[in-house]
Amino acid sequence: MHILVTGANRGLGLAMVKELLKQDQIKHVFATHRHWADTTELMSISDPRLQVFEMELMEHITIGSVYLKIRDTVGNDGLDCIINNAGILDPYDMDGPVQRKMIVDQLEINSVGPTIMCQGFLPQLRKAIKAGANRAMMINISDQMASMTLCRGTTDKNAIIYQMSKASLNMLTRSMAADCKNLKERVILLTMAPGT
Repeated sequence: MHILVTGANRGLGLAMVKELLKQDQIKHVFATHRHWADTTELMSISDPRLQVFEMELMEHITIGSVYLKIRDTVGNDGLDCIINNAGILDPYDMDGPVQRKMIVDQLEINSVGPTIMCQGFLPQLRKAIKAGANRAMMINISDQMASMTLCRGTTDKNAIIYQMSKASLNMLTRSMAADCKNLKERVILLTMAPGT
């Protein structure tokens, strides 16, 4: 199996990389991060199956560069699983000054970036199925705060922009899952909220 984890230099992403590398059936774990300066613990993992790439979700060219490196490594096997974990939560006070750049950056990283990842890497998931995998998965890491039902207002951790971005990610997942189901593809799209 070949698996890609974004935002893998700390927290949940780093923990997932460590757990995945405990599995013998994993052939490659591709781990991405935003800045080399923040990768000390990730880079300390000594396993030849781990490949680490710098990738900025707000820059399409870096996503494309990582795509080409992974494509060349996995060849006809494709990718079995992509975990879109990278994300940011910058508090935003609706009673404070307008901070357009903060809004746009958070939406870019938490919603637009994963959209480009889903669109760009979907052929690699399809290739894994063609190569004999029973299924391939795209897992988007979301949050309970993105729930319309559980919404507690804009003051909940001042996370309104984060909530909006993750709600958008949820819709992306749901829509792409419907497309794959309609096409009778064995590509599973899943949103997970590991906890707040």
